[in-house]
Amino acid sequence: MTPEHFDEWYADIVASPARQRLFTEWLGLPPEVGPSNLVPLSGLHEIADALAVPQGGLLIDIACGRGGPGMWVARQAQARLIGVDFSAEAVAQASNRRALFGLEARATFQIGRLEAPGLAEGEADAVMCIDAFQFAADGVKAAAQLRRLLRPGGRIVLTTWEARDRDDESVSERLRRANPAGSLSAAGFREVTIGERKDWHSAARGLWEHALTLDAAGDPAMESTQAEARRSIDRYDHVRRVMATAVAP
Repeated sequence: MTPEHFDEWYADIVASPARQRLFTEWLGLPPEVGPSNLVPLSGLHEIADALAVPQGGLLIDIACGRGGPGMWVARQAQARLIGVDFSAEAVAQASNRRALFGLEARATFQIGRLEAPGLAEGEADAVMCIDAFQFAADGVKAAAQLRRLLRPGGRIVLTTWEARDRDDESVSERLRRANPAGSLSAAGFREVTIGERKDWHSAARGLWEHALTLDAAGDPAMESTQAEARRSIDRYDHVRRVMATAVAP
């Protein structure tokens, strides 16, 4: 999972109206969100409520992708936004999409990684990481870096998947290793909570099943989506969809 891999993936996504229509309709999202993840609109509302970003405060979106979810939350909260992703293509697309949310003056995007976001310490009121924490090579190290970004009392929300049974070899090693709540606790966060989101899981399953009925017609983004759908459906009941929240001390 290199930056170059994701550069190509994001370039395919922006060139595929069919993929954007599929994700937007099945997740019930406003079209400007342009999702590259699997959080439905109800989930964005949950995330915004859990983050509780103050008006004019700073939200950091780590592994922001094309920036849609972070910009949606920042618009709702009337907050400032910094988005970070290790894909230069994702950062460029997110920067070009700020006007869709009216955030030209309040949002910036830059290259960085989960374990090395390249941002100043203690400036953020809230941090979000949507459907990407499972990619961290070291979850505790990544969580510690995210804690470093937050002021005392700042809040974090992570969404991801984790194995129901960490010894289940039918689940990828990445998801067997993923432990968002444990990583947040080990990094020194307090008030750590984690909850399964069965409705999000069901929405994504419906999206994958529908995707497999469509004609990809030489569309690389749709072909990639169908390949991911096949992999995901095969292990669907072996993983759970979760949202973790915590507070910086």
